[in-house]
Amino acid sequence: MYGFDNSISTSQKIKYLRTQSNMTQREFAQYLGISLRALQGWEQENRKPAQGVADLIQRVLIAENIIPCPGPLEKYPIAK
Repeated sequence: MYGFDNSISTSQKIKYLRTQSNMTQREFAQYLGISLRALQGWEQENRKPAQGVADLIQRVLIAENIIPCPGPLEKYPIAK
């Protein structure tokens, strides 16, 4: 199964997905239907989304062909 390494924080996962989507914070927040402040809070670790949100966002972005689907055993790297 693809996904993220469990050692990666949710904020890192969400920021990585946003950057891979080539969206600004404002665009990504609008796409997700959340406020810009909520997204900024998630990325800065000031707020925590519900468990599993990053994996759900990843699945939606793949399903809508916004980001590529990794191979079955691949893990997404972390954007530094």
